Amino acid sequence: MSSESLRSLPVVRLAALIRSGELSPVELLEAHLTRIDEVDPVINALVSRRFEEARAEARVAEDAVRRGRDELFETPRRAQAAMRRPRTTTRAAR
Repeated sequence: MSSESLRSLPVVRLAALIRSGELSPVELLEAHLTRIDEVDPVINALVSRRFEEARAEARVAEDAVRRGRDELFETPRRAQAAMRRPRTTTRAAR
């Protein structure tokens, strides 16, 4: 899968690809870091470049996936559940 196509997928799909072993957290991170290297010299958006720390964290995530630990994917599931909840809109008293 190309870096460009990885960057365009929804997070839920990315989580499924990682969970299935079709994509590694390290591979996904590298796709994003490549894009950052391409555009940041022009837009100058990063204050801190902690790429090595991010790579270390991605390796930890990759090891967790290999061991079958699924808590890495709880945040996207919680976000999905929150988006499905009905919302109530109120107006302030006048």
